[in-house]
Amino acid sequence: MYRARSTATSVVGLALLATLLAACAPAMQEVARPVVLVVAGPTELPLDGVDGAMRSALRRAGFGGSFGPTVIVQVAERRDLSRSQALRTTAELGRIGRADVALFVEVVRLDRHVELERRAVSRRVTIELQLRATLVDPATGAVLWSTRDAVRQAVRTDRTTRVLPPLQADPDAVALRDGAVTALAREVVARLALLDEPADRRP
Repeated sequence: MYRARSTATSVVGLALLATLLAACAPAMQEVARPVVLVVAGPTELPLDGVDGAMRSALRRAGFGGSFGPTVIVQVAERRDLSRSQALRTTAELGRIGRADVALFVEVVRLDRHVELERRAVSRRVTIELQLRATLVDPATGAVLWSTRDAVRQAVRTDRTTRVLPPLQADPDAVALRDGAVTALAREVVARLALLDEPADRRP
């Protein structure tokens, strides 16, 4: 009788312990997730939706943190800034948004060349785009890392009777933008993971 009770008590105790461990497991495994503020600019080479496209691309690339408030980002994008000014502003916005890291995404190159063909009945439209991503420390304003995507090109032929859309909203420019942010997002996510490691373990 005593052995039966002892065994039953042990089983109940183990079950309770397993329940407690299971309840604690999420908390034990939870890792601090960074807050990243995404800022696009400067506006001398504007392109619609760069910051939103980058946030979506970061999610697809596996970024599990959160993004800073978009209101202050939208205000910043309306300002015509040089790159150095934009980086300082990015750091300031990161501090305001209480971000761990600020990500500045800029259009380095955006060109559209239109060439008439076949007695001006059709035209050849060539668009080139290059983006650069820079991680900035909001606390110090220091550049932590920066990289450029390759120059991307799209070429199409259409009739001259069709209205040529503004470059910033040209479907080919938008498609190039999406491809560029997808490539950059993978690099950004990898770099953010490295920044979480101790300095002596980083490559």
